[in-house]
Amino acid sequence: MTARVACCALALSVAGSVSGAAFDSRAFLAQFAPGTSHEARPHGVPTSYDWQARSIGGTPSRPSVEATHMNLWGQVYVDLTNYHAPNSRVEVKGSQVWILWGSTWTLGYRTDNLGGGAWTEDFTSSGGPFDMRTEPDGGRSFVPADGYNAHFWPNLSYIAVPTVPRAVVVVASTRLVLGSVSGLDDRASSAYVIGMGADWRKPDGSCPNNICTGFGVGRFVRPGTAWRVVAMSTMSSADLAALPMPPDSAFRMPDGNYPGGTGVARTWSRAAARQRPEGQVEAFRLDGSRVGGSRPSGAAGLVVTRGPGWGATARVSGGPASER
Repeated sequence: MTARVACCALALSVAGSVSGAAFDSRAFLAQFAPGTSHEARPHGVPTSYDWQARSIGGTPSRPSVEATHMNLWGQVYVDLTNYHAPNSRVEVKGSQVWILWGSTWTLGYRTDNLGGGAWTEDFTSSGGPFDMRTEPDGGRSFVPADGYNAHFWPNLSYIAVPTVPRAVVVVASTRLVLGSVSGLDDRASSAYVIGMGADWRKPDGSCPNNICTGFGVGRFVRPGTAWRVVAMSTMSSADLAALPMPPDSAFRMPDGNYPGGTGVARTWSRAAARQRPEGQVEAFRLDGSRVGGSRPSGAAGLVVTRGPGWGATARVSGGPASER
């Protein structure tokens, strides 16, 4: 059964300023520009995958005429040490996708209503143990099982993309929480890392041409005990210099702060809102292929189609026989 919720898409405009230290959204997003090295590399991802060591992305381009929708996603791994802190969990709150058409940024959705699943760390198969918990503040926390990631996405309808956007930004707030408040606080030794991303979709959620081409794979960061923002941005250095930025409110964390401890420098106004019905997540693929490019040599591909009741089927293509 799929729960039903309503979600608003907001077109926001930037105007004026308020007092307080300024939050520099351009400087912040520069830390997540395509090609930026991860704070730590995810364990088990083959070096042939071009997102293994750094973020990837580029100017959004429609991979086929069938690609008319999109969704955001995130993934939690351990780093190369493969250490799973037994009493630490990675919380995610306020997952958002922002889309730039013309000079206006539109909020596709902001939600804590997440679902997901577990894939092997190289994404060649699915069906592993998936540990997701609802936290008291409404966020969701995850623990990746040994040999698997924890992959999540909104339990909402896919976002219509009627024209090719100029840029896409995905953001969420993240922190470490305790698995048991009475247990040992081992968050300081945690090796968890988290990254965000977004994919093109067909209206029914399946992958265009059986390949879910990504808008990008974001930089992996290490969550800590305090809130921080993790992002995926398609904007290059040239884009950051030329394009308008999303509203500062997109980067506001649950504790009211902004990255770097700064205040908000701009205000926003709601220009339009419309309700968007919830849909069902149907598919996911992530194999290291670049936006608008081909699969790198030796990288395995995975298409996972999901149906009612969280069932899943998987098909692996490409890559050496040892990865199939």
